Order: sequence, then structure tokens, then C-alpha cells
Amino acid sequence: MKLYNKIQELINESETLKQKNDEVLGLARNELSELVNTKANENLESLKNTFQGYLNGQLVEMPLIIKKMLVN
Repeated sequence: MKLYNKIQELINESETLKQKNDEVLGLARNELSELVNTKANENLESLKNTFQGYLNGQLVEMPLIIKKMLVN
């Protein structure tokens, strides 16, 4: 009977550890997802700013390019 009780105890501990492991994995998954989303948003904002700067530069240069073309 002692052996049976010990086996049951080990099975219960194993189930408890599995549940805790699942909880920790869920928390880690959520943290990682938030981190990835934050980084993706930062990169997107940086790309938008870079592209906007490029467009602004092109718009400023456009009249000069047209003027050169008309003069030549």
C-alpha cells in the first residue's frame, strides 16, 4: 500500500508541475508577444519617419530639378 500511495503522490506532483509549467509558458509567450509587437511598432515608426524624410527631401529638390530642366 505504501508503494501505491507513493506512486499516487508522484503522479499528483507531476500533474502539479505540468500545470505550473503550462502557466509559466503562457506568461512567457505573452511577454514575448508583447516584446515582439513593441519592437515591430518601433521599427515601423522608424521606417515611416525615414520614408517621410526621404519624401520631404525629394519634394524640396523637385522644383530645383524642374528649374534646371527648364533652363537647359
